Amino acid sequence: MKRVMYVAMFFLSLAFVLGAPTKIFSGFVEEKTLVETAVGNLTFIARQNVDQWNGSEQVKVNKTDVISTSGVFSVKQGACDFTNGIEICFYGIEERFNETDKRLMIMTNVGIFQARPEMDIIMTLSPAIAYVDENVELTTQVYNPTDNVPFDFELTDTIPAPVQILSSSCTWKGEKVNFKGSLNPKEKKMCVITLVSPDPFLLRLKPSAKMVGYGMAISKEASYAINFNDLPLRVMIKGDGAYGEESRLSINMTNKGSEPITVNGLTLHPPEGMQVEKVHYLLREMNDQIKWSGGILEPGKTVELFFTFVATTPLNLTLPYSLEYYLWTKRRQREYQAVIPVAYEGLELRQKLPTRVKEDDMITYRISAYNANALDEMRDVKAVIDSPFGQTEQISIEKIPPHETVVLLNGSTLLPKGEYRTSVHLSYLTPQGVKRQVQENNVFQVIAAPVNSSAPAVDSQDAVLAPRVSRNAIPQEKKENAYIPFLYFIFIISVTAMVARMLQIHR
Repeated sequence: MKRVMYVAMFFLSLAFVLGAPTKIFSGFVEEKTLVETAVGNLTFIARQNVDQWNGSEQVKVNKTDVISTSGVFSVKQGACDFTNGIEICFYGIEERFNETDKRLMIMTNVGIFQARPEMDIIMTLSPAIAYVDENVELTTQVYNPTDNVPFDFELTDTIPAPVQILSSSCTWKGEKVNFKGSLNPKEKKMCVITLVSPDPFLLRLKPSAKMVGYGMAISKEASYAINFNDLPLRVMIKGDGAYGEESRLSINMTNKGSEPITVNGLTLHPPEGMQVEKVHYLLREMNDQIKWSGGILEPGKTVELFFTFVATTPLNLTLPYSLEYYLWTKRRQREYQAVIPVAYEGLELRQKLPTRVKEDDMITYRISAYNANALDEMRDVKAVIDSPFGQTEQISIEKIPPHETVVLLNGSTLLPKGEYRTSVHLSYLTPQGVKRQVQENNVFQVIAAPVNSSAPAVDSQDAVLAPRVSRNAIPQEKKENAYIPFLYFIFIISVTAMVARMLQIHR
C-alpha cells in the first residue's frame, strides 16, 4: 500500500511541476421561479398554482390578494399594470376595501401575469457643465440587473438641432442614434456620443428602448436634460495656414444675449514654436503675450481680432487664453485647441548614390523626387543636378501627383580614382502658389583597385548594414533553451532516487 502511495505521490508531483491542468471542482446554478414581487407600495401574491404561460394563452387565477400599505388602490375593469418586472391584466374584477385593517381585496376570474426583465438606462454628461462650441460626451449605459435572464436590446434616440453629433461608438446617421446588442445577466454596455452645440440650448433626450426577454418585447422612455445654456459671450478662435508660412489666427467675440456686455480684457499666450509676425490694431504684444484692452459689446454684435504668425516648428497648436467681462463679474479661463495645419508635406529628394567604390567597379546611381503630400499635387517642378556622371542636368516637370515618384537621373558608369561631388537643387510650387526649394549635396570616393584581389570593395549606402554571422554561432533561441533537457534529466534522477530511498526505508 505504501509503495502505491509513494508512486502516486511521485506522479502527482511530476504533474504539478510540469504544469498539468487539473480540474478540481465543478458545480451548477439552480434556477428559481419568481412567485412574489413588490409593485410600489403594493404586493401581488399568486395564491393558487398556475400553469406555465407560453406567451399566447391566458392563465387562470382563482384568487389574487392585493395588500395596500398606503390607502385605497382602485383597479378598473380590464386594466393592466407593469412595474418591477411583473405584468398583471385583470378581467371581471370585484373590489372590496376593508377600512379596519387597510386591506383591499380584489377578486378576479381570469388574468395573465409574467415575470419580465428590466433594463436600466443611465445617461451622463462629461463635462458636467457644457459650453457652446465645446465638445461634450454623452454616455448612455444599459444594464441587465437580472440574475439569470439574458436578453437583446435596441435603443434609438434623436438628437434635435442645433446640437450636432461629431462621433459615436454606436451606429448613427444624421441626428438618429441606434444602440443595440445583447446583455447577459449583470452585464453593462455603453455608447459614447460626442456632441457640440453652436448656440445655447436645453437638450432633452427621450431614448426609446426595446428589450426582448422571455420571448417578449417591451419599450420604455427615459429623459435627460443637458444644459447648453452658456454665458451669452461667445468666443470663436480659428486659424489656417501651413508650417513655415505666414498664417492667420482670428478671434471672434459675439454677444448672444439681450443686454450689453462690458469686456474688461483678453489675454492670449502664444506657445513655443509660434512666432508672432503682425497684430491687429486693437491688439498689442506685451511680455510674450497678446492683449486686448476690451470694450462694450452690444447685443448681436461681433468684434474680430486677428494676428499673423509663423510656426517655426511642426506643432499641434494649443492656445491658452483668459477672458474677463462684466456679467455678474464672471471670469473665464480656457484652453482652446485651434485647428491650424502647421505640419506641411511637400516634395522629397531620394538619392541612391555610392559612398566608396573601386575604380574598376561599375557605379549605379538614381536621383528621384517623391511627393509626400497625400492630397495635393506639386506643380512647376524644376531640378538642377551637378554630378560627375555627365554635364549639368536641368529638368522641368509640369506636376507630380500625390504619393508619386518621378526619376530625375539614373544610370551606371565607371570613374577614375578621386573624390566626386553631386549637388541637387529642387524648386516647386505648392497648391497655394508658394514657392519651395530643396537643396542636397553629396560626396563619394573612388579608390584604386587592390592588386591580386578579387573581393569587391563596394561600400555603398545600401550595403553598409549587412550583418556578420559566425559559422559556429548558436541562434539565441536555442541558447536560451539548451539547458532545459539537462534540467529534466537532473529532475528525473533526483525524484527516482527519492522514491527508491523511501521504498527501501519501508521495506
